[in-house]
Amino acid sequence: MRILVTGANGITGHAVIKHLVTRGADISGLVSNDASQAAIADLGAAPVVGDLRDGGALRRAMAAADRVYHICPAWDPDELEIGEAVIDAARTSDIELFGYHSVIAPHLEEVPSHWAKMEVQMALMQSGVPFSVVQPAAYMQNIVGSQSNDSVTVPYRIDAPLSWVDAADVGEAVAILMTRPEQGGGTYELCGTETPLSPRGIASLLSQGRRRPVEARTISVEEFGRLRPYSEFTAGQLDRLKAYCRFVDEFGMPAGNSNTLAVILGRTPTPFDTVAERL
Repeated sequence: MRILVTGANGITGHAVIKHLVTRGADISGLVSNDASQAAIADLGAAPVVGDLRDGGALRRAMAAADRVYHICPAWDPDELEIGEAVIDAARTSDIELFGYHSVIAPHLEEVPSHWAKMEVQMALMQSGVPFSVVQPAAYMQNIVGSQSNDSVTVPYRIDAPLSWVDAADVGEAVAILMTRPEQGGGTYELCGTETPLSPRGIASLLSQGRRRPVEARTISVEEFGRLRPYSEFTAGQLDRLKAYCRFVDEFGMPAGNSNTLAVILGRTPTPFDTVAERL
């Protein structure tokens, strides 16, 4: 089975490629520049350089693929434009399955990064291309991997309830779904926590067995935006990040449970403490 992964050189792309290669698929990874090729090759995939907005480059990349898993760069303000370009290329390239990396709760119009994914899902439904959609919760790595040893720092209130998932579990689940013989038509919420967890609750979990407890604290979105990798974001990406943080500060993001992911993986999803130890 030959599968093209777009937006390949990120946390999601790496996790998906790693597990697809493990399952014996022939993988190519579309990246935006030459500097990203080595990381894709190290994962056992063939790197392909091309612009996600370039229909010709997309069709050339899909010429050697049976299936496509599309990952748009995080918080990209052009997600719909990019999604439509990839869908159009798939429509004219005889792609048998289009996997789309969406987000949990994409129906939130007041959160542009979510609503754009809903618009891409609607474009997929109208395209005639067989598709499956994956809707992951927030990655545990994003809150654990960027923290100091003594604090969990977020740009919203520390008691906001959110659903979370291990990015490695998402990669494994996507690989399972994308390599099934008959897979079109499914939409899957991937959540690793049985119930939502707040930053305060995460800090409490990470404090277990430590002499010095981990603290949860809130900083401004502006201060958060100066941290890596957000400091490298464009103004459009930062605007979308800020809108997401405003929503979470007011409502949290308590969507999904671990049942669907557990069924796909055939095991219990990875918990927070395991991800913390791994990082």
